[in-house]
Amino acid sequence: MIIHLAKERRPPALQQRRRLLAVLTEAQRLIGLDRFPGLLQINLVGAETMAAMNEASLGHHGATDVLTYDWREPDQPAPAPGRHADDDDTGDNGKNNNDEDGNADAEPPIAAEIYVCPDVACAVGPAYGNPPAREMVLYAVHGMLHLADYDDLEPESQQRMRAAEDRVMTALREKFILTDFLKL
Repeated sequence: MIIHLAKERRPPALQQRRRLLAVLTEAQRLIGLDRFPGLLQINLVGAETMAAMNEASLGHHGATDVLTYDWREPDQPAPAPGRHADDDDTGDNGKNNNDEDGNADAEPPIAAEIYVCPDVACAVGPAYGNPPAREMVLYAVHGMLHLADYDDLEPESQQRMRAAEDRVMTALREKFILTDFLKL
């Protein structure tokens, strides 16, 4: 999937956008989602928006950390080997994006959406020993793991998901600085 990053125009401000996109692209590769076609839209939204989405989607009150929506068709085939997203903000992957009629610059279909709440990351991250920016990346990784069929509803599957989160976050920390994406 090609990653597109969007953020509501409200505090906290996003900085180091290209590096954050590179981090998210690497997380996607580590999880194995890069083999799927389409667009992964990652949206950074405020607590008010997240609370409204949480209510509408799950019937829960208040903001939550992350919501994931998978729009892929069941049993969707993987693309040809070698297609990977890069860290370009345009999301065009450096490839010629033609639609089925041969029109250039066609956007790929949205395969999934992840909504992440930086406000929750700012409020909760320090309690878990995470700077808010790292906590926000963890939420995106958690959402990507849901897209890779990880589940956290039962204790055993939750333990499996936490282990995968730890593995991905450790690999990301070894390669990137994960603490300066939010201007607080």
